[in-house]
Amino acid sequence: MDPVPFIERPLAALKSTYSDHEKGYHAEHLVAAFLKSQEFKVVFKRLKTKFGEIDLVVAKDGVSYLIEIKTVSNLDFISHRISAGQKQRLFRNYQLLLSKFGDSVLLAAYVLKNEYGEEEVLFQELDCI
Repeated sequence: MDPVPFIERPLAALKSTYSDHEKGYHAEHLVAAFLKSQEFKVVFKRLKTKFGEIDLVVAKDGVSYLIEIKTVSNLDFISHRISAGQKQRLFRNYQLLLSKFGDSVLLAAYVLKNEYGEEEVLFQELDCI
């Protein structure tokens, strides 16, 4: 799946003076708001399982999307934002939740500021190995 861009006006929460927790919360809110605007239904936020937490679960047209949300400072860091251990936990969660959600896709959503100071959200499908 090619990354899908979304541009939102800049908000203060991504400034470096804010904590990682505040940045993460803002990024989760931004991604959820965008997906709602695209007629996705938010099923869960911060879903906790025995393997960890899934930031966001949304659904549309009978397909569920399990989403890990990360902030990045530029596109060069995308491949490094989800560690091998995190991917392993995400895949375990994905397998665990397949029985609950049926047809599902595991995605990463990356929030970054572009050269104009606008926030962008890029989506990338994570391979389930």
